[in-house]
This record gives sequence, C-alpha cells and structure tokens, in this order.
Amino acid sequence: MNENIFMLDPAEIKERFAKTVQIKDLHIKRKLPGTVVIEIKERRPFAIVNIGSTPAIMDNEGYIIAKSGLSSSIYRADLGKLPVIRGVGRNVLDKNGRLLPTETMFIDQTIILLSSFLDIGSVQIELSDRDNVSVYIEDILRVKIGNYDKIEKKIGVLKALLIPAKEKLEKVAYIDVRVPDDPVIRFR
Repeated sequence: MNENIFMLDPAEIKERFAKTVQIKDLHIKRKLPGTVVIEIKERRPFAIVNIGSTPAIMDNEGYIIAKSGLSSSIYRADLGKLPVIRGVGRNVLDKNGRLLPTETMFIDQTIILLSSFLDIGSVQIELSDRDNVSVYIEDILRVKIGNYDKIEKKIGVLKALLIPAKEKLEKVAYIDVRVPDDPVIRFR
C-alpha cells in the first residue's frame, strides 16, 4: 500500500471490521514515518451452546463466534475444556444472533461460580425451561437449579454438598438446590 498514512481514515477501517463478530475491540495507530498498526482483541470461547440442534461457540458476552462445523473450527483445541449449554431456542437470541442479556448473565455467572470447584469442561447446563434449569456434572449427576433467582446461593449450597458426597456420586440420583435453604440429595 503506497498511500500517505495521513490520508488513512481509522473510522473506515473500524467499519470494515465491525461486522466481524470474533473481533471484540480494535485500535488503529499511526507510527511515523510510514507504518499503521492495527491491534485486534479477539473474543474468547466461553461455552459451546446448542441453539436448537446447531452447535456454536459463544463468548462470555453472548456473542456467537463460531457456528456448525466446530471440528474444523480454529477453536477446536479448546472444545473439550468448554461447558455445554443445551436447550437454547432461537427465542433467546436477538436479531443479530447474540444471546439475550438475561441468559448471558445467568450462563456467565453460573459457569464462573461452578469453575471455582469443578472441571468446567465436564459441565452441561440445560436451559430449555427457564424455571427448571438443570446442571449435569460429568454426564452422571443432575443438579436441579430451578429458575435464575439466587444462583450464587444455589451454587454455594451445591459446592457444600458435593464435597462430602464426592465419593458417593454414583449412588446419587440428583441434587436439588431449587430451594437453597432446604436442599435435597436423592440417592438411587
């Protein structure tokens, strides 16, 4: 490019990249005498989300950064480390395909809380019914969370219950923390 760097329009460059959802932030700097530096901050994979029957990768702000064909995605090395969000309908996506703020905040908070004591890659969250959310740990243990209310308290109760029950997980049918002041462990 043999153009004068003072003729370069940073707003035009930002506009070109604006539709690239994988880019979180972009900064353009002129470095005299003849260099333009473009710094790009990428969105990071946060969870695999099944929208209907289509798997996608979302970041922690609810942006869908990769769709279908995930095995050939540039993110494939991270797939086993990501939690899976199931039961997401198109009704919880905005017109740009981003998860609605309520769902995004719930998913974000739940994953962060669970990651403090679990391998988050072994977690699945079932969101098909907002009032009956369940978390599955290592595909064997169902945790009934209920609605989005008091999620921090519910996860805190789960953490306290999991520590003594860890050796007996195969005998546990489910843990119910929908009423965090009165949790239930149901044995098989």
